[in-house]
Amino acid sequence: MEEVRREAEGQRADEFNELSSKLEELEQERQILIDKIKQMEEEHRSLEEFLLKMKEEFTFAKKALEREQERKEKLLAERIVRDLFPIIDTLDHALEHDGNPGLVMLRTQLLEVLGRYGLTEVGGINEEFDPSIHEFVGYVPGPSGKVISVVRKGYKLGEVLLRPAMVMVGMGQETDTGENCD
Repeated sequence: MEEVRREAEGQRADEFNELSSKLEELEQERQILIDKIKQMEEEHRSLEEFLLKMKEEFTFAKKALEREQERKEKLLAERIVRDLFPIIDTLDHALEHDGNPGLVMLRTQLLEVLGRYGLTEVGGINEEFDPSIHEFVGYVPGPSGKVISVVRKGYKLGEVLLRPAMVMVGMGQETDTGENCD
């Protein structure tokens, strides 16, 4: 019986050693899996950071492209409007000599269309002379510093002055002696 007991203990010891060995193997596999999970989590974090960075760069590039497109559209609009100035000037000149209703309507329609794109006239009569929108041509009798006549109309496209108004400015009322005073 002693022998059976020893054999059983030996068998249990062998089983214990085998289980201990398997447990060590499983623990090593577990540690390998934990390391792989940590590595994959780090890769995932890295990929998320990369994706976020790419998204930010895409957003920045998209906004830059939109700004560039808007800038090009503004430049194109400015070029087109500047090219139309001689036509508008010719209409204005023709209207000074002939009040043809067809020409009045044509000029009105042209300026309405351009107005929808932001074109406005600047530099009207009786305004204070403002060098930021007026180009001084000369003095004439009239209220000092006021625009007395407009030689050529000026225009703005949005907030951009495309062409200043060429104006005659009052230098003060004439005196009884016919001399001008300031």
